[in-house]
Amino acid sequence: MAEIARRCNVSRTTVGRVLNNKLDKNFSVREELRQKILHSARELGYRPNLAALSLAQARTNLIGVLGYDHHRRLTGVCQSIVESLVDTLGEKGFDVFIAFPFGGRSSFEPPRWQVDGVVVLNAGNPVELESLEASGLPYVSVNGTAGPSGISISPDDTPATNRLVDYLVSMGHRRIAYANPLERKKPNHISEEIRHQAYLTRLSHHGLSPVAEHDRYDMPEEEFLARILAGGATALIAYDHHILITLFLSLARMGVAVPERLSLVCFNDEYLVNRLTPPITAAALPSEEMGRLAGQLLLQCVLEGQFEPGTRIQVDTQLRLRRSVADLTKRP
Repeated sequence: MAEIARRCNVSRTTVGRVLNNKLDKNFSVREELRQKILHSARELGYRPNLAALSLAQARTNLIGVLGYDHHRRLTGVCQSIVESLVDTLGEKGFDVFIAFPFGGRSSFEPPRWQVDGVVVLNAGNPVELESLEASGLPYVSVNGTAGPSGISISPDDTPATNRLVDYLVSMGHRRIAYANPLERKKPNHISEEIRHQAYLTRLSHHGLSPVAEHDRYDMPEEEFLARILAGGATALIAYDHHILITLFLSLARMGVAVPERLSLVCFNDEYLVNRLTPPITAAALPSEEMGRLAGQLLLQCVLEGQFEPGTRIQVDTQLRLRRSVADLTKRP
């Protein structure tokens, strides 16, 4: 820092305020000088001493991300959330790290080092967050649930499901199947229950009945598809893009054409969904918006002391229409 100050002919205090984004109405510098300081810091490869910084500021400028599932990799919704989060926090000089669970630790246990706040991904149940609640750290739960000390940001799943069902009905479909994740025995995320119940409720609203197997979690994909086709299904709603892609590949192996024989829609307009042939109609979760909101809420907490535990924010989804649904109203 001393070398940066010497190059720019300013005090170390001025350099520190610029690098730590501590400029305000009581202390400001010309934009030309600010850029010169930043340029010199980059040239010299300056990295702040986090230990000293945390002592001086009573904070670390570190935000942790918990709930990363390394088995499924950081793809889809989580990838978009984290990318948006990193951009939002980085603009204010904050760093983001992903905590990997090890030694039997829970994915939602707070890190062992000091952080200013935490973002939680895909928490399925408040019980999973007990250790985080006890830590006293401010946290924002994204695309999942939160305990009383946290803030949650999630998509509004019920109207999203309604839009998918309504669209299929408007296209003449009356036998609409539903696919939960099929690789386990029960739901493990609150959205699974919300979307499934909304599917049942919206079908009833239209005077329709669900296709058998809509509540299964433990069936091989091709057996599931064979059963719903035998039950007269003309359309299928997949819980997310992962199960959609798995079923799409199974249909190809079975020689079942999409959408001629079975129309497909899903939640999550993520990687590959719009690149399949045909591209898939999807309820797009606002993943980038959720990541941005999470970053803004934690910045307000750390920089301004503003945080409202118990806040529940729901963000609307967007229906993106593509060519994966047959229009049965035009068939003889």
